[in-house]
Amino acid sequence: ESQRMARMIDDLLSLSRVEASERLRPQDQVNISELLEKTRELLLSRAEERKMELIFEIESNLPSLPGDQDELMEVFQNLIDNAIKYGLDAAPVTVSAKIVNSIPEIGGKGIAISIKNKGEGIAADQIPRLTERFYRIDKGRSRKLGGTGLGLAIVKHIVSHHRGWLDTKSAAGEGATFTVYRPF
Repeated sequence: ESQRMARMIDDLLSLSRVEASERLRPQDQVNISELLEKTRELLLSRAEERKMELIFEIESNLPSLPGDQDELMEVFQNLIDNAIKYGLDAAPVTVSAKIVNSIPEIGGKGIAISIKNKGEGIAADQIPRLTERFYRIDKGRSRKLGGTGLGLAIVKHIVSHHRGWLDTKSAAGEGATFTVYRPF
């Protein structure tokens, strides 16, 4: 319980920091390919514990984008960790990054980074609530797996801080795909 409370405090502090700076656009340049590779290295052992393959399909010509390296690392660690946590044992988790000509809801060119797993999936009526603070689809399972119910709320705020868009697609029994769209 003390470890769960410590994780919750860390998540609440992270969410507060992001919300406090949400109106200020990050100015540092971030190499998305390198960032995703670092994230892969950090989470590879977790995937291997569940006999899952982490498949990375990253276009070679991705430009660097304005952003906060630590915040974006938190986004992709959270999304990939969730894909591992809620995916089926021995099923792959696929991370892809590519240039897109039009970002949903925003328009304009950018980069789409998608994290896809194979698992139970998420019912359509649950998807709009996923980024609410403390919202959990299956409270018992989430607690057992160590979630605080804040991870996707943090992701949503960081993506918003970077002027991006978070999209979720899922179907029962097919897994889920979370896509972060970042404008140029």
